[in-house]
Amino acid sequence: MILGTHEDNSHDRLARGADAYNGTGFRHRTQAEVTSMRALHTAGMNMTEISRQFQCSRTTAMRIVKGISFQGI
Repeated sequence: MILGTHEDNSHDRLARGADAYNGTGFRHRTQAEVTSMRALHTAGMNMTEISRQFQCSRTTAMRIVKGISFQGI
């Protein structure tokens, strides 16, 4: 950890993508990530490979690919 001002810390948090996490520690997926996951599955990539690429569980990848999660995308 590096000490810095509040502004420094805010910039560091954004640079790390920490704004993509909600209060429970679970990561929100962007529309681009959801679209990519579905396209990769359509192209033949299996759930294990998708989950590794997007750093999520196989269950999360499956729910996104099958449209159970992120139905509006």
